[in-house]
Amino acid sequence: MIVLDLIFFIVALTMTGVAALLFFYMLYLESVIKQHKRRIAELERHCNSIVQLLAENESKFEDKHSEIFIEEELIEEEIWPETIDDERMR
Repeated sequence: MIVLDLIFFIVALTMTGVAALLFFYMLYLESVIKQHKRRIAELERHCNSIVQLLAENESKFEDKHSEIFIEEELIEEEIWPETIDDERMR
């Protein structure tokens, strides 16, 4: 009887140890999840700021590109008459 009681006691202590280990592992996983959620929120904020910066730079680029395109058209319009005049003189 004493041996059987001792075996039950050892099994109970082992199960208690496993339950405690699982409990602390669960607490650890919850803290990791909270850290991941904080990191995801930080990355989303950073992503939003990058998207906003990209939109600003795209609009600046489009403005510059349209200015350059307009200047190129004006230069081409000015060059054609000179080219035609040069060909007539030959």
